[in-house]
Amino acid sequence: MPQGKKIDIIPIEIRYTEQTIQLLEKIRASAILVLLPEHALSSARFIVEQLRKWMKCKDAKISWMPVGEVTDFARLLKDKKYDRILVSPGARSHVPVVLHRNSRMLLLQMDLDPEALEIARIRAGVIV
Repeated sequence: MPQGKKIDIIPIEIRYTEQTIQLLEKIRASAILVLLPEHALSSARFIVEQLRKWMKCKDAKISWMPVGEVTDFARLLKDKKYDRILVSPGARSHVPVVLHRNSRMLLLQMDLDPEALEIARIRAGVIV
């Protein structure tokens, strides 16, 4: 981009799907691991606090790590260190498909907020 040019950034809100919120509300665990893609690690504390907002077990110990550091998902799931493992959308592709339905693992799902998307379209001058 040529120097001196400005780009208007239009934020679009992303939120957990209703199904994910319902599952988070049911979690009763004392130790939870959140798997994140490398680029999301700088926001890990914020992500954890957003998750905690929906969980009944407000005092659960929630840890996080980059999904790239997991070398054996089956062994991680058998390990008793964590009661539940939450996988962010950006880390999902790293988890073997055969483990997606494991009861100790929750694949977090996100949606674009329709209102925020409409506001962004209006600001960008896109009429749909």
